[in-house]
Amino acid sequence: MPFSSLNFGISITIGDVFLVIAAVLNFRRLASLPGPQIWFLLTAPLFILSAATDIDSTWTSIAQVFYVFAFLLPFGWCAFADLTSRAMAKILVLSGICTALMAAGQFAGVVPALPTQQLVEYFDGRLVRVSGLGNAVNELTQFLAPLIAILPLVRPKGLRTPALLVILAGVAAAMSKQAVFGVLGLAWYLAKAGWRQWLVGAFVVLGCVIGFALFLPETTDRVVGKFAETAEYRKSYSDDALSERFDLVGAAVRSLPDCMFLGFGPRGSYEEMWRNGQPFYVHVYLIGLAMLGGVPAALLMCVGWLNLLWRLQQKADGEWSIFLVVALLGLQCHPAVLMSWQTLPILIAGALVAQGEAKTVHRSQWSKRMSASPTIRSSTRRTPGTSPALIRKSSIL
Repeated sequence: MPFSSLNFGISITIGDVFLVIAAVLNFRRLASLPGPQIWFLLTAPLFILSAATDIDSTWTSIAQVFYVFAFLLPFGWCAFADLTSRAMAKILVLSGICTALMAAGQFAGVVPALPTQQLVEYFDGRLVRVSGLGNAVNELTQFLAPLIAILPLVRPKGLRTPALLVILAGVAAAMSKQAVFGVLGLAWYLAKAGWRQWLVGAFVVLGCVIGFALFLPETTDRVVGKFAETAEYRKSYSDDALSERFDLVGAAVRSLPDCMFLGFGPRGSYEEMWRNGQPFYVHVYLIGLAMLGGVPAALLMCVGWLNLLWRLQQKADGEWSIFLVVALLGLQCHPAVLMSWQTLPILIAGALVAQGEAKTVHRSQWSKRMSASPTIRSSTRRTPGTSPALIRKSSIL
């Protein structure tokens, strides 16, 4: 997975290297490019032209724009094309457990921060918000919150409740407001889980509470007190933080009339926010895309998202539909940075849609063969006294 803290000192992560290799090895899949990915491909020229006409852009930023919008979004799904739905769910959940355990350990003070990441600390480190294997607390929540919806795909069933508890611990350690979108995935998981899963979950939670209280009382008191104090401090300045976000949105919206064809580019977007009196990127992903590549590019991106959701609904993939909804809602709380972890849910959904389209084409071709070939029709026609087993054998021959 493209966790941003596992990088080479630049925005390209170790996960990106393997993702590119897997996508290139599966490039034969491009013969059946999924419909939603075509919308993303249409946005690529707009983002590239916006970056190229940005006088503050560097070759590095232009290359990042090309990588994200001309390679990952249209073609990155190839990296996951040969994985089944359950295999994708298992890989994502295992990766989520790793980063959640890392976050929980960082919050408890038993796991140090990686050299490439920086924790959010208050009062000289007495209070802390952590990011697991990411570089930002919102990145951790963005990765973990959608995973709850796909837990029903994990086998065996006994692993679901422990995985849920670990994921929730990681979300709690991040203490991000966007965790509220994870409630949708949690409601879906609880609706799909039977009464036995509820009972197992209750016993696991009770056992964890009793175990920590009996065997690690000092550590439990310290972690619980630290969590309560950090949550109280977060609550004390939440109104100011929300007001700052609205100020950023207002400054960005005032610049949108200048983005009716092309955007300001990656560096130009930051400079435009500075000119509007705000020293940060806007923390709304869709508005950030409009500033980055223009309003048409942002609208095309929205059409691609909606097309993905519609195709997943056609496949009756309830878990993956909720996964994508939670991911897209959480994504709107982020600035539009040129990092691959923001595209991961779209790549997963694109691979699932491509698999569904391939199965539909295969069934259509088989039915045409059946209707067009007189040999197959006659060999599969049952005559009196002929057993079904002989019919199947003759059709195979």
